[in-house]
Amino acid sequence: MNKNRVEVFSDGVFAIVITLLILDIRVPDVDYSQLLSALGGVLPRMFAYVISFGVIGVYWLAHHQSLQLVGKLNGFLIWLNLVYLLAVSYALFVVVLMVVIAYYSFAPVARPIAAAQAATHEP
Repeated sequence: MNKNRVEVFSDGVFAIVITLLILDIRVPDVDYSQLLSALGGVLPRMFAYVISFGVIGVYWLAHHQSLQLVGKLNGFLIWLNLVYLLAVSYALFVVVLMVVIAYYSFAPVARPIAAAQAATHEP
């Protein structure tokens, strides 16, 4: 099989995975006066998006560099590539899950600190 076809297919999978990242983030449907406070609920997902985008970008770069070292693809390398793409697409779920768990694990500690900080800065 032509190496170029595998590269294009792989780049397509990476593009779809990165696109799916942003679809999880929605603008809150609230009144304009409550928008800023409602965006606080979106922060874990936004943070997960940034982290996931970086992780997927590193995977893409490693994949690109690995294929530069390969002269000709055989069946084994094509299957290995498919397994790698499967792992990349699954990594999206794992990273988002880890960020959400971390956010809610630290929320009981972070919320009182943020509330105390906000109370000291109010006029």
